[in-house]
Amino acid sequence: MTQISKVQIPRRDKRYETLGMSCPLGDVLDLSASGMKIGSSGKPAVSKGELKQFVLRTTKQTLTLSGRVQWIRRQSPLSKRYEIGVRFVDTRPSIREAVAAFAQYGFIGPGAQKLSHERVASATIYKTSKVVEDYYKFLSVDRRATQPEIRRAFWVLAKANHPDVTSDPCAEARFRKAIEAREVLLDTMKRRRFDDLLSSQDKAA
Repeated sequence: MTQISKVQIPRRDKRYETLGMSCPLGDVLDLSASGMKIGSSGKPAVSKGELKQFVLRTTKQTLTLSGRVQWIRRQSPLSKRYEIGVRFVDTRPSIREAVAAFAQYGFIGPGAQKLSHERVASATIYKTSKVVEDYYKFLSVDRRATQPEIRRAFWVLAKANHPDVTSDPCAEARFRKAIEAREVLLDTMKRRRFDDLLSSQDKAA
């Protein structure tokens, strides 16, 4: 039985809000050198205190980590969504630096292993991947676009794809993605973080 706990142990390291990261337990909401928070759409199949393996993976690198489930909580009494707090067990500086680099820039720093398909296949229990969609391209604006330009582009796209004005079955997905793009690009901190991830992804391509 999954144990629900409201007691949380704060992480001492800076947390980075993630974009496009997920694992079989759910979406990775934030990541730091010492742990991460995961959002689950249903009751998690893990228990407090359980030790799991996680793999941070890029196209050329992989890093296997052990993490212990510190807490599990429901977002609200009536919600079906849960949040899971995981603390990484390995505290070696090289490993912490590698995780911090992945969290902040999208690549694995010192401490990473070269990608071995055989090794990953046998060691991976939960695989984390990072794919950043270009919201600028989706909104058809330049990466240096101002907030008013982003707002105008959002309203044009949202109006054209609103469920009330079109029967296109793909319109709802585009409408939701437009809202997601607006929320990221109109928030100064989120946009700066997104730009860093996009730049790192461009260099890795």
